[in-house]
Amino acid sequence: MNSMTILAAILTFVLCLAPEALVGASPKSIPVGNLPTFVAANENTNRVYVSNLTDNTISVIDGASDTVIATVFVGFLPEVVGVNSTTNTIYVANLLDNSVSVIDGATNKVTATITGLSSPFGVAVNALTNQIFVSNNGNNTVSVIDGTTNTILTKVPVENIPLGVRVNSATNLVYVANELSATVSVIDGKSDSVVNTFTLPQGARPTYIGMDPITNRLFVVSSFNTSVYVLDASSGALLQTITGGKVPFKAPAVATMFQPGKTFLVSDSSSLNAVMEFHYCPARS
Repeated sequence: MNSMTILAAILTFVLCLAPEALVGASPKSIPVGNLPTFVAANENTNRVYVSNLTDNTISVIDGASDTVIATVFVGFLPEVVGVNSTTNTIYVANLLDNSVSVIDGATNKVTATITGLSSPFGVAVNALTNQIFVSNNGNNTVSVIDGTTNTILTKVPVENIPLGVRVNSATNLVYVANELSATVSVIDGKSDSVVNTFTLPQGARPTYIGMDPITNRLFVVSSFNTSVYVLDASSGALLQTITGGKVPFKAPAVATMFQPGKTFLVSDSSSLNAVMEFHYCPARS
């Protein structure tokens, strides 16, 4: 069994000022499966879901006791995990199985397997519409899944090698990182069509997207050139390029909000073995 380091180190920076603090934190490790990669949580149930790539399982962690309470077998090479906190349903993209596993959060059992995908990687859930958006990097599309029937409603063509997906439930807009096109496709969740395409700077290879719904900012991770691009989610304007702080990035992997409107986290999967915490100043009106 491997161990998932919940927090290896916290490196704190203020983006609107000079980088300032560097604070260490003692790691806490929870034994999970082999090669744990992606994590998602249901805040309503205090459950955490970890995809274990090489043993094709999802570890279910009780956030109160920090222990694994279930191990769920899914498809081959499970990647990103998405959670609908309203329905307590978990969705797992199985890259080599061309499928999505649907897990009931109450029973920790697979209740359905959705097929007809093509090397699925990214998963994002709009809990308000009960729709799930899954990137297919095998055919450059995003599948739109009905969470009630577990069926694919349509496939939206995007650009080259779509990976990370993020939904703004309030605006019903879906953002897709296209790695080899160096773009972000914007999909209208109502019409299921691409309504905008944001172009990133030369050299970018976006793989993952974080979003702050308070400030309407996107945090687009490009591990290839060790950068995180901060974009205006409405216009696609590049607001900032982050390459680290006092400690430069080596291999930024995932960006996620910690305190919307204030703080976001970037994990670095290199020898840094760290999660970097960034505080930033919201745009002034």
